[in-house]
Amino acid sequence: MSNPETLNQTLLRADLWRVLALAFSSPTSQSLDDLKALSEDLASALKNENSPFQEGLCELARSIKDLDPAELEHEFNALFSMDVMVPAYEGSYQRIERGAVVGDVAGYYKAFGLGTVDNSGPPDSIWNELAFLCWLSLKEGYAIEQEMEEALCITRDAMREFLQDHLGRWVGAFSHRLLATTGTPFYVTATHLLLAAVSRAADELDIGEIDALEVSGQSEEPNAVACPMGGTCS
Repeated sequence: MSNPETLNQTLLRADLWRVLALAFSSPTSQSLDDLKALSEDLASALKNENSPFQEGLCELARSIKDLDPAELEHEFNALFSMDVMVPAYEGSYQRIERGAVVGDVAGYYKAFGLGTVDNSGPPDSIWNELAFLCWLSLKEGYAIEQEMEEALCITRDAMREFLQDHLGRWVGAFSHRLLATTGTPFYVTATHLLLAAVSRAADELDIGEIDALEVSGQSEEPNAVACPMGGTCS
């Protein structure tokens, strides 16, 4: 029998990854409306769960109420697109050739039946990697519901490996730069939620420690994302 509580937690985690993917994507009036509604709905669902994310989601929804979409789009472009004050692509934090990083990330997407749409940017963007984790969590939920043990282990292994080899390695450097660059409440709140979500996922997947990428000229970056050590699903 599938565990309803485990299934519920998995689907809530999928919603959290979706919130974060939207938060770091290029903003539009429609995407902000969707993000506000999803944040409020998820915060409400977590109200009785004693979740550390509940207040952050409420704060994110509140910050959207006072936002001018055009001003946030300008901020997005300055941070991530035109001025590139904060690189939003994993390959920008690697010492190796970026093509190898993009190829490996795209390989994960292809293995799970996904591709990146033309307007979503490179595969190694923060929003595409978060959307991929949302997709994996949905597949995890389906495997739990259908009692597909092999598919469940494959999906969880993929999440574990993707965090260890990709998102978990550069999220600290990205967040450090973003918090040092912007004081916009929307992005500050989203960044703290991002760090907490990655840490919680690593804990749930029994990842001992995720080594942060070594970034040239960024010796002040955190060295690792530390999480409790545990077993693995093989």
